[in-house]
Amino acid sequence: MKRFRILLLLVVIGGASLRLFAIGAKGLWLDEALSWRLAQFPVSMMIERTGESTTVHPPLYFVLLRAWTASFGDSEAALRSLSAVAGILAVLAVYFLAAELASFVPRRYGPCVWRIRVCSGVLAATFLALSPLHVYLAKQARGYTLATLWFVLCSWALLRGLPVGSRGWHRSAWLLYALGALAFCYTHYLGLFSVAAQGLFVALYLWAPGWRRRLRGPASAADAEGDCSLPSAPGGSAANLPARSCRREAMLAGVLFLAAYLPWAPRLWAQSETVRTSWMRELDVNDCARQTYAALLATCGIRPEESMVASWAVVFVLVAVLVYVSVRLGWAGAYCGIAAVLPVCLLLVYSALSMRSIFDVRYLVFAQLIWLIAFAMAVACIQHPLERYLTAGLLIVCCATGLWDNWTLLGSQSNPGVRGAVDYILARRRADEPVVALNAFVFFPAAYYMRETHPPPVLYVARPDRQTVAGAAQMLDADLATADAILASEPRGIWLLSTSAFGGGANHGFPLPANWKRGRRLRFRPELHSRWDSATVVQYCYRAE
Repeated sequence: MKRFRILLLLVVIGGASLRLFAIGAKGLWLDEALSWRLAQFPVSMMIERTGESTTVHPPLYFVLLRAWTASFGDSEAALRSLSAVAGILAVLAVYFLAAELASFVPRRYGPCVWRIRVCSGVLAATFLALSPLHVYLAKQARGYTLATLWFVLCSWALLRGLPVGSRGWHRSAWLLYALGALAFCYTHYLGLFSVAAQGLFVALYLWAPGWRRRLRGPASAADAEGDCSLPSAPGGSAANLPARSCRREAMLAGVLFLAAYLPWAPRLWAQSETVRTSWMRELDVNDCARQTYAALLATCGIRPEESMVASWAVVFVLVAVLVYVSVRLGWAGAYCGIAAVLPVCLLLVYSALSMRSIFDVRYLVFAQLIWLIAFAMAVACIQHPLERYLTAGLLIVCCATGLWDNWTLLGSQSNPGVRGAVDYILARRRADEPVVALNAFVFFPAAYYMRETHPPPVLYVARPDRQTVAGAAQMLDADLATADAILASEPRGIWLLSTSAFGGGANHGFPLPANWKRGRRLRFRPELHSRWDSATVVQYCYRAE
């Protein structure tokens, strides 16, 4: 057992190194700048703004980010370190989740259960530590890794709250589950799909006797008689607590979750309608295969183009593993199958009913965690040691290859981006020369990099109404300025910032008076983050003498 603890420690250290290496090397991109801006608001204003229909993120991550930056500052590394720490803790926590899940494997595995517990735990932690997707998200000032940590913790609490074998159930685990599920769903909306999968699993486990007999898998009649997975006789010991008490605690946990989350439901519905009717992106079968491939072996940022053959091969292997685990591993396999498939099906249904498909790599991150656990458990169940080691080694090599292929994105390489453009402007502008962003996609990163300068940048608009511009939830009235307001102070020059990134279209121009001239346009290559990013353009405009 000691060697496995040492191995787990090495895995956690390796995962931490990957997540902390060059964490501040790249400049902030649009989504991270939006996180920074929300974290600057008072908590009451933050909750109000995250409830507006112009955004799609609940408030918990931003509340915690505000507290985090108050302690550690708001540099690029400090902003991202909350995600990195959550990602490191998730690597450790997934070991305990996979080990706990192995307690639910059928009795036919007998003395192998201990090996399955330890091996699946270490392998799941290893796969998560090396996952390119999770390494990438741990270096982003976004809530995905924090939500992943909540998902792991509430899944572990759920399993601890269920009786299995001769082990009783733990009443306090249901309270922990309700709190963890609430934190999960208040960090990311798609946590609701995973919580729905957990609810289905609990319903089958506690209220479906046919499923209990089918998935328990006793090795003999004596085992069947001695199985205590749902004790019914009253008694003082934990193993003999009545089944109805466990069901009651599960229902109370569900009621607590619903009572605490339903007040936010109207805001969720309004934001969901905004997503459904926003920019067009049709659901495509081949794209679903590419996104699945990227979730396992790439990232949601810029990446090499996936081969369709490789993408469908990965989908085939994933389906085969999930079917094997679901069929062979009893209740452990049932949990993996439900938690890995149902959220994906709900994503597909939502995408099919919307103008915009949300079947995207970053939205698969929670299901992908269960995929990794399923791979780990499938390998741990291989009886022959040599075959088990070779299979584990092959999967680890695949993860390492994915890291290598995406290292340009995950490593220290960077481009000037908005950060370079702002540095160029600040080195040359006069005190009375305003910096004007021509769209919101460049405004928020510029506002971050000019947060300690005066005057701050402004966003040029025809009408000063924040609800009419992108990023309205993060926008302040003071950020907006018309051309007349900008020119009213009679500056000698104006610095214009623009980009065509993120579907912003062509950069609309700034209406200059007749006696003004435009200088040459300088382009700064975009940071290595998103596939939708593009160059930042700087142009100096000045009054002719």
